[in-house]
Amino acid sequence: MIVNDHFKFVFAHIPKTAGTSVRIALGALDGNTTLGVADTKHETPREFLENYQSRTGLSPDRIRSYRFVCFVRHPVDRFASLHRYLVETYRHV
Repeated sequence: MIVNDHFKFVFAHIPKTAGTSVRIALGALDGNTTLGVADTKHETPREFLENYQSRTGLSPDRIRSYRFVCFVRHPVDRFASLHRYLVETYRHV
């Protein structure tokens, strides 16, 4: 999850959608903050908003006006990519 206060967006990383590359690119922008971000990179926007106040002490209304963005992938392509990853990762197990 990337929160950017300058451009007012929250990027949610969905697995197997080039999210790591996007995180690297967006990570170079001015205005990024780790305020309220969980230790995991795979948190849903709903989970993020539900936990925001307990993590920061601030109302989640502060960021409800931000744009929440993510990238999705066709389910069949995503499954094929995940299958290929698992086969290559656990080939020698």
